[in-house]
Amino acid sequence: MSQPIESHPKNYVRRTVGTILCFIPALVAIASLWVGLSGWVTPSTLAQLAGRGCVFVAAFVTAINLYLSVLRPSFFRRRHGPSVQYRGPSIIPVFGDILVVLGSLVSFGGVSIALIALLVVALNTGGLPWLLFATWRDSGLWDSPQRTRQR
Repeated sequence: MSQPIESHPKNYVRRTVGTILCFIPALVAIASLWVGLSGWVTPSTLAQLAGRGCVFVAAFVTAINLYLSVLRPSFFRRRHGPSVQYRGPSIIPVFGDILVVLGSLVSFGGVSIALIALLVVALNTGGLPWLLFATWRDSGLWDSPQRTRQR
């Protein structure tokens, strides 16, 4: 006989905290864009240069990550056959997210830098927002039952 699949109740607190944490890079870039468009803050030239450097390095990291997550697996399957599984998880996208947040904060209010940062966040497959989208239906990650103490 088959056992019914155990369904855990949704843990809304964990899902809310996870959603906020995963969208921090996008939220910081959106806040920077909003402040820049409203004209409240104009970053100095040095801050814009530093922010632009961080965001462009993040764009380079995103390009590497796109190669590793999209192109390289197809080259691998072509070389080794479709039956061989490609395993390539990477921590590189996290560095891209950190650089986007850093660049957006350093040049807070820079409109062009914020727009590029949002583009980098959208293209950074494997970054925090993409992690949320990829794992949202994984109840083991988001809805695991709370542990009880053993006496």
